[in-house]
Amino acid sequence: MAAGKGEAVVLIHGFTSSHVMWYNQVPALARAGFRSYAYDARGHGDSQKPGKGYDADSLALELGAFMDALNVPRAHVAGLSMGGMIAQRFALSSPERVATLTIADSFTGGPVNGVMRSFQDQMDLLMKKGLPGLWASMLSNPAFPVGPDFTGHLELMDLFQKNFMKNDPDSLALFVQEFAAARDWTGDLASISRPTLLIVGEYDAPCLDPMRRMSENIPGSELVVIPRCGHVSALEKPEEFNRAFLPFLKQHPIG
Repeated sequence: MAAGKGEAVVLIHGFTSSHVMWYNQVPALARAGFRSYAYDARGHGDSQKPGKGYDADSLALELGAFMDALNVPRAHVAGLSMGGMIAQRFALSSPERVATLTIADSFTGGPVNGVMRSFQDQMDLLMKKGLPGLWASMLSNPAFPVGPDFTGHLELMDLFQKNFMKNDPDSLALFVQEFAAARDWTGDLASISRPTLLIVGEYDAPCLDPMRRMSENIPGSELVVIPRCGHVSALEKPEEFNRAFLPFLKQHPIG
């Protein structure tokens, strides 16, 4: 999904989601004078579903190939949750291609133990009941917390479900295996030299400490905590998210 004219902004979604996750950012970016590209990571939505390459470094290479295909040499890069992991690895491996870095509700390596247990339980359910069963479970018992104001975006639910059903069960299981095996790369973050914005929801307990550690380790980074917000901050509190995100991009033009 692409929209707008201006400097390139690449948006990377979270695990089991798709480009639809950025539904509230793409039009706002276009109005602000940016051209945004929201893509489906491998194993998700309309993208390829190979039998390997689900670690963060391989996904960062995929991001580079995506930008190459679009003839985008340099961009503002933003990712949420899994997308934030990919964005970090891309900023570390290809810093010359990153104008700014925005990381939301993410980790420096695999998710914390409680989340991993939820992921593993979800994969067990997926193998037994397929994507429809997993979808129903995620609605009633999500792996990450939601904020007290979240209504579930009922007007978008059909679109979210349609794209979720395009996911590949084997690919999702491979993602969870890679999450479990991921090393903690907090020690690498000091080498990130690009302007960095960190966004996390106040109620996103699994990500609060990892995001604070990122703030402590990425030189000059800015941390924004969105009140009454859970894990998927771009969806739960889009106005608050965009109030932090858009001015940050304008403050650091690609040049």
